[in-house]
Amino acid sequence: MVVLSVTEGEDKPLKYPTIFREARAIVISKIDLIRHVPFKLKRCLEFIRKINPRAPVFRVSALSGKGIKEWLDWLTFFSDGNN
Repeated sequence: MVVLSVTEGEDKPLKYPTIFREARAIVISKIDLIRHVPFKLKRCLEFIRKINPRAPVFRVSALSGKGIKEWLDWLTFFSDGNN
């Protein structure tokens, strides 16, 4: 799993393609800050899908709780030995 914060920029998948290619899941964190930083979500998702078309992408905010349940459900599923 790889975590990308919106504060790091949408081009992070291009800078670190190996980790994004190998990731079983991708978390875009601090999604609540997207209005305050120069981050283009659509462009980031295009970069991610170009490198890894299969991994689920979770958009999460610890502040609002958005996306946390879905991410935790995924973590629970894989921690139970499901591949």
